[in-house]
Amino acid sequence: MKNKVLLAMVLAVAIPGILSGTQLCTDFLGQDILGVTECSAGNLVFSNFWAQGTANWPGSINLMTVSTDPGTVKLGFTPNMVLTGPGIMDVWFKFTVTGFHHGIDLAIVSSGGSVNENACATEWDGFNCGQLLASLHASGVQSVDALYGQSVPVAYILKDIFLLGGQQGGHFTIMEQSFLTSNIPEPLTLALIGSGLLGFGLLRRRIAKR
Repeated sequence: MKNKVLLAMVLAVAIPGILSGTQLCTDFLGQDILGVTECSAGNLVFSNFWAQGTANWPGSINLMTVSTDPGTVKLGFTPNMVLTGPGIMDVWFKFTVTGFHHGIDLAIVSSGGSVNENACATEWDGFNCGQLLASLHASGVQSVDALYGQSVPVAYILKDIFLLGGQQGGHFTIMEQSFLTSNIPEPLTLALIGSGLLGFGLLRRRIAKR
């Protein structure tokens, strides 16, 4: 019985975060991300979703896709921006990403749309970036990417999403954001793995003595 208790304690140290309470981003597919406090995908946690736009914007940004591949975490958004004729629509969208990563990729599919994006190492001062990690611009149907130059534990993403409608109007189909995650294990992860292995070693020695 004591061995089972000790094993349970070791597992609790070796496998942290299982009961952290952060919901998976996949739980919110099809929903307005602005109503989500935080969610996780892969080794990243996304939070502080906020947006503000011109009066003709409906006021919601839906999360449409979530994927986690080796070295990449991707979220796809629909900013619900449609113009049926000439005109403009402008939306500022920002959120925080926590977890080691070293670059970003922005891909958009739109007719008359463009996105200017900044990734910042420090929190925004209004719409200003304190310390710039990367700056991206995409228009129409385009994919662009940028590396930070170093792996960072947190980044603050700020997007200016702009739509210019012509005679046939304009629209945003999707806006995908990818984060290039670090291949090198984080120090905390290494420490936890080491603690778990040490615990298993001590448990094995204790059982052997019996």
